[in-house]
Amino acid sequence: MSKAQLVVASRLDASVVAAALVELEQAALVELDSRRELVTLGLLARDHVCESLMALYREDRTVVLSALSSIAVERIRSMTAEAFADAFLLRKRRGDRDG
Repeated sequence: MSKAQLVVASRLDASVVAAALVELEQAALVELDSRRELVTLGLLARDHVCESLMALYREDRTVVLSALSSIAVERIRSMTAEAFADAFLLRKRRGDRDG
């Protein structure tokens, strides 16, 4: 599939697709041809675990999307809790003798 086809199919801006492809390529999930126009599955995406996940997605998207959503929500909760905790840290100031 070409980058242009991905833009049309995803209904995303070309810059968003290009940025996503860079990350996916770094993760070995996709590979781009020498002209960096055609996109194919990368080495990791051809792994049996990824193939099993895609088969499950084809069978029951709800299960996969629910799991991905749960992971995303848990990450957000974790980041929020960390930011909240950081807000209450008392940092020692230079020259402060109180501790």
